[in-house]
Amino acid sequence: MPCNNYRSSLLVTAILWQVSLSASGAYVTILNNGPSSNRIDMVFLGDGYTESQIDTVYADHVQSTIDNFFGGTEDPFPRYQNFFNVYRVDVISNESGADRPPDGIMRDTALDASYYYNSGPQELLFINKYKADAKLLESGLLDPQFSIEMRLVTVNDTLYGGGGSSSYAAFAGGSVSSWQIALHELGHSFAGLVDEYVVGSQTYTSYEPQAANVTTSSTGEKWSQWLGYTDPDHPEMGVIGAYEGAMVDYSHGVYRPSTSSKMRSVNRPFDAVGREEIILDIYSHVDPLDAALDNSTTLVDPTSLWVDTIDADVIQVQWFVDDELVTHATDEIFHPFNLSPGEHEIKARAYDDTPWVRRDLEQLEQWVTWNIDVNTVLEPFHGDANLDGIVDDEDAVILAANWQNDNADWFQGDFDGDGVVTDIDVTLLAVNWQRDITSMVSVPEPGMLVLLFAAWLIAVQRSRGRNRECL
Repeated sequence: MPCNNYRSSLLVTAILWQVSLSASGAYVTILNNGPSSNRIDMVFLGDGYTESQIDTVYADHVQSTIDNFFGGTEDPFPRYQNFFNVYRVDVISNESGADRPPDGIMRDTALDASYYYNSGPQELLFINKYKADAKLLESGLLDPQFSIEMRLVTVNDTLYGGGGSSSYAAFAGGSVSSWQIALHELGHSFAGLVDEYVVGSQTYTSYEPQAANVTTSSTGEKWSQWLGYTDPDHPEMGVIGAYEGAMVDYSHGVYRPSTSSKMRSVNRPFDAVGREEIILDIYSHVDPLDAALDNSTTLVDPTSLWVDTIDADVIQVQWFVDDELVTHATDEIFHPFNLSPGEHEIKARAYDDTPWVRRDLEQLEQWVTWNIDVNTVLEPFHGDANLDGIVDDEDAVILAANWQNDNADWFQGDFDGDGVVTDIDVTLLAVNWQRDITSMVSVPEPGMLVLLFAAWLIAVQRSRGRNRECL
């Protein structure tokens, strides 16, 4: 599902590729999946790319990162690709590469990218945050219509390295591990995760860390919902527990959830705790619904109510009438048929049923409530078992699957209400074949082809019944 959707998204992007101009600069829209008000806006900047490399090397580094984020297997990003818009800011440098001060290598670049950043180890690669902010301001992406929750900087160098702050995730775009580094650094800059690897031997004695993936408790109670869990796709990360050593300097006094996740080694996936935190942070910026039918006033005799999910493959929908769940009503459109005269309350619940989140589940759902006033009882056309608005093959399949069921309801093909699926229900389905349920016009006389279809379906069901009797 995610990969197919991603390929379709790339096709649309290729057709609609555009350079959006502002008064002070330019940016390239790479993916546009919806309004910025309900999407994660991800922006790429580059450093160490000369003018001749912008549309070649730089564009390739950015696109390769996006392909691996959303088209690969690194959870949770493929599942949530439609939750993102992606932009690219073209930043031109006078020279290629990044500084390596101890080696005497200094490059004239727009964002001052440097290994050994702030006298750190060689692999600590970062940029001048203030210069990056200025480039974003010039581009127009800091205008109010954008949110820019994720900021990445790809650096035109092949030496392994990266760095993450509360604002930017920088990575060596030419490294063979470039996109893996980028994800690790996003763990820092977006989800607030800390490093789980250790190079020092100190003992941690301070307060409980805010980061979701480390704790001072040797029981691991901070992520109690995951204790004992083994990722079936990545058993090499071990059982979720409490493993001593994290936060670079501390081999004692602080604990991590798994033996080795992406926050410990970039070639590993995120473990259950880190993955969960990323998803919850996504939902702190994004709602399950892009829009819904106006509910500011009481609706009189509405023929349908609707919600528009951010991604129908991710977000499930339930409908409730006067707090009673309407079984089988799972579409984005709901037809309030067969309600008694008077006032009713209709609710839609849009929610993400991912098994990757086990806490704060309310962040993954959204409710919409309508008050309606029924003056005229609207009866659905016979045959629309799944109430999707039309009588078609799906309804015939439902009826056939419940043939002779003597405890059936409307959603199982009992269209005449006698409690059993019989020839009469087949005829009622056939009479209304291909009818638009929302048109609310009188039922026509069945045509010859429709009656032939009904006769055929009845014969098929009777034949199945005789075959079962002979077994």
